[in-house]
Amino acid sequence: MTISAVVLAAGLSSRFGNSNKLLADVGGRPIIAGVLGAVSGSKVQEIVLVTGRDEGRMLAAAGPGRWRHISNPEPGMGMSSSIRVGLSALSDNARGALIVLGDMPSVSSALIDRLIAAFEAKAGEAIVYPVSPEGRQGHPVLWPAALFPELKILTGDSGAKALFSKYASLIMPVPVSGNAAFLDIDTVEDLKSKISERD
Repeated sequence: MTISAVVLAAGLSSRFGNSNKLLADVGGRPIIAGVLGAVSGSKVQEIVLVTGRDEGRMLAAAGPGRWRHISNPEPGMGMSSSIRVGLSALSDNARGALIVLGDMPSVSSALIDRLIAAFEAKAGEAIVYPVSPEGRQGHPVLWPAALFPELKILTGDSGAKALFSKYASLIMPVPVSGNAAFLDIDTVEDLKSKISERD
């Protein structure tokens, strides 16, 4: 079963001051490099990196790897535009797409592989995501190919949350512990305070 990943790295980082949050250093390397490292170390077969603002610097920070990149010509149109661009670049045999936020420095290969295992157990016909003991939804989210057409017509910056209630029967939450699936960076203050919470 071919599982692809779309790594979203085209955001404007509007809350992060004058710099791009994905280029910020965490653990000795840019956030985006750490995220790509986790994805590439997982069982995902195909990785598409969606870039926008600071594309040249983003690719330099990402470094070499088993991913390819595609540009979002309209990053200001929100996260949905990057999802659409990324999905359109996937191979035709992709059975599922893991939507990965580029600003989650603690995401791990082990977490991704747990999501893939749950997806495969449902024959590729589930919406799989991590959930905390308190019921909080985390990321990444693994989507079945049957829903790609609906993901491609989303608008705005809310991602694909609107589809969770519409396809509630397909939801497959995977219980996780720790902060890896819930720790994202939006502001400089997040970078200073949240990183100390990492497991």
